Amino acid sequence: METEPFRIDKKVMNRLRMYVAQKAAGRVYGEIGATVEKAINEYLYKEENCSKMTLTKRMNMNSFNKYVDVKPNDEGGVVWLHPVFKGHVNEEEDLILIRAGDNKIKLTIRANDKEIENETEIQLFIENYPIYHNKEHVGDCLYEELKNGITIMKEVRIPVHKALSIYVKNYVGNEIHAENIIFQVDFCPGKPIV
Repeated sequence: METEPFRIDKKVMNRLRMYVAQKAAGRVYGEIGATVEKAINEYLYKEENCSKMTLTKRMNMNSFNKYVDVKPNDEGGVVWLHPVFKGHVNEEEDLILIRAGDNKIKLTIRANDKEIENETEIQLFIENYPIYHNKEHVGDCLYEELKNGITIMKEVRIPVHKALSIYVKNYVGNEIHAENIIFQVDFCPGKPIV
């Protein structure tokens, strides 16, 4: 029986190796046969105990406020999506996962009581939380795309003490407000495998 060649992304392979090592008390062993990248990812999502969540401002505000901060800053940052750090001795850290091409982010933004222009550039970063710095760029879009709902084109994993931040480039220094927020994410209660 003839098999087709396949390629597994280095990051995905590293995730799998780390997972196997963790399960085997530090030993990395075994072989991977002709398995597609999607199957490996699905297996890992299941093993990491991820479950889908939708976070909106319309839901219970206490739940929403646990994971989402809406605070304008001087650099144009408006929204921060972050996992909750439980901080208790026997509890593991949380992880928020945004799957590539799957989970949607939707946001309405206003400045000076008026919705911002459709052509406004929006930038997405992963950065330290709650002290915002050390930005890692994860995507760009126009405001029109964001308000209609965008999907991230590469997987974003947000561990404790990090956040997905959304910046409005052309409105730096203005008072900006976010409304009608929808984050469709996977919430993984357990220590993130990096």
